[in-house]
Amino acid sequence: MDTDESNAMIVQSVVDLGHNLGLTVVAEGVETETSMATLTAYGCDVAQGYHLSRPLPPDALMAWYTERVGRATEPTGPSSR
Repeated sequence: MDTDESNAMIVQSVVDLGHNLGLTVVAEGVETETSMATLTAYGCDVAQGYHLSRPLPPDALMAWYTERVGRATEPTGPSSR
């Protein structure tokens, strides 16, 4: 997808089709920041792959998840003061 425009068009079409069918679209095997940015721009709902994390044992996964959820849910801006 990063290097072939035809592949990128197919991915965008699959994301659009999934959404038009009322589905949550999951991208698997995301390995680069470029792919992640492209998938985000296409509106892909969920992604997994080496770009986000290598396989982890359960305890390490929970620590990884907790760190990211905490960061994502911390209040920001003037109302958080």
